[in-house]
Amino acid sequence: MSEPKKVRTRERMLASAADLLSTTGSGGVTIDRVLRESGAPRGSVYHHFPDGRAEMVTGAVALASEAMISMLTAVAEQATPQECLDYLVAFWKNRLETSDFTLGCPIVGATIDDGSVPGLHELVAGTFDQWHRLIAESLTGSGVAEARARTLATVIMAATEGAIVLSRAARSTAPLDDVSLELRQSLDAAVAAA
Repeated sequence: MSEPKKVRTRERMLASAADLLSTTGSGGVTIDRVLRESGAPRGSVYHHFPDGRAEMVTGAVALASEAMISMLTAVAEQATPQECLDYLVAFWKNRLETSDFTLGCPIVGATIDDGSVPGLHELVAGTFDQWHRLIAESLTGSGVAEARARTLATVIMAATEGAIVLSRAARSTAPLDDVSLELRQSLDAAVAAA
């Protein structure tokens, strides 16, 4: 009976750390802030994260990465690349609007690292590589040539992540709408040429 509560406490702490990554970058993820945001007792830090803050940050990145990979995989299995893009943009618009433009991408937040978390750079790079591969595979599954799919996947990721940052700054989803329109045209052309 106590195990599920322990798991819930750890997951709640990781979710709070991921939200802090989304708003402040890795430097803003402190044990005190995670405890305050998650409502977890102080003793739970040492129980769930014996290596302290670094373990908490890398765990939050892993949690956010797994969530996005699961979402991308599920959508790509049943949708066209264009529909995947629409879903992804809708997801980010909702996240931005419901958080009053405070929550961005936790993986982007983790790239803003002061070097205090060993292995974080490699974990972030690996996460982006996995996302890139999933997007490229969705494109090749629609007949787009492999080299073109890789390039488009890079453009989709860079444009979407950049639009999230611009949307937070503008406190408007207009940058995401603009990027979505341009990416949709590129996807339509690539799939039609396949």
